[in-house]
Amino acid sequence: MKMSGLKLKNVIQRSEFAVIAITIILFVVLATGSDIFFNVNNLNSLQTSIAPSALVAFGMMLLLILGVFDLSVGATMALVGISVSTLLASGVSVPLAVLGGFGIGVLVGFVNGILVGVVGINPLIATIGIKFMVQGLAYMRMSNLYQVHPDFPASFTILGTGKLFGIYYQFLFMIVILIILSIFLKNNGIGRRLYYIGGNRNASRLMGFNSKRMIIIIYIVIGLLAAAAAIFSIARYGNANRYLGSGIEMTAIISCVLGGASLSGGKGTAMGALFGVIFMSLMTNFFNLFEVSSTWQDVVVGAILIIVVAADGYLTLKKNKELGKI
Repeated sequence: MKMSGLKLKNVIQRSEFAVIAITIILFVVLATGSDIFFNVNNLNSLQTSIAPSALVAFGMMLLLILGVFDLSVGATMALVGISVSTLLASGVSVPLAVLGGFGIGVLVGFVNGILVGVVGINPLIATIGIKFMVQGLAYMRMSNLYQVHPDFPASFTILGTGKLFGIYYQFLFMIVILIILSIFLKNNGIGRRLYYIGGNRNASRLMGFNSKRMIIIIYIVIGLLAAAAAIFSIARYGNANRYLGSGIEMTAIISCVLGGASLSGGKGTAMGALFGVIFMSLMTNFFNLFEVSSTWQDVVVGAILIIVVAADGYLTLKKNKELGKI
């Protein structure tokens, strides 16, 4: 009995427990309060909303564990989406077009990693600067068009619309990435090293950890994940526009902090990021099913951002006091 009590206490104390609990509550509210929540179209919409957002959130979680973040992921998605669309429209093969999209993600991630990890620019300034540059490139690629409507080949659209036993390929891909990252962070020495670097950059440097190289690598990883999210999105909807990925960076950060990450670094799990995304997607679904004004959606998202950042700041301050740092 005592052992089971200890196990329950350990579960409750896990950083992602709170977001899992409120996500389950919201799910029950939607399942019991809406007649169309389990409608096939609604469930399909949830899958294709969760998968791209979760991919970006996974990358953001890795960065937050390191104590940095990326505000350019939304712009990266827009540029990747537009570039892949225009490549396909010009007759480039699907593999080459997709490879080109991933190449853009790698390039943006590498530049961010150099600016933050090597040059030492604050991630807020560095990634906002890159965001506007990448956004400008995306707008130039679009010229005066609002969106690109190429005739995508079936071998490309299946990436966004294909299913296996009713589950979208992109959702299955997200689950595979979740498993890989969970194993990487828990059982791999390099993954555990991220927590040491994010928890105390100076101490990790004395231990011989190369934080600069790690920051560059993880920025490249989030660039790749943002590119994958963009490719799945345009393959699903059959077009690309300059607003693809707009605001996703803030959704990803909120999801990660809800899932147990900290803006000061050293904390977080891939599972926590996923449940944060599921909560945010269910909340949006709640607003849509109950026909709540989009203006109120923005108010609630803003309030959640303030609450989670304030809570994170309070917990960080409390921890620093306990450790005698202040």
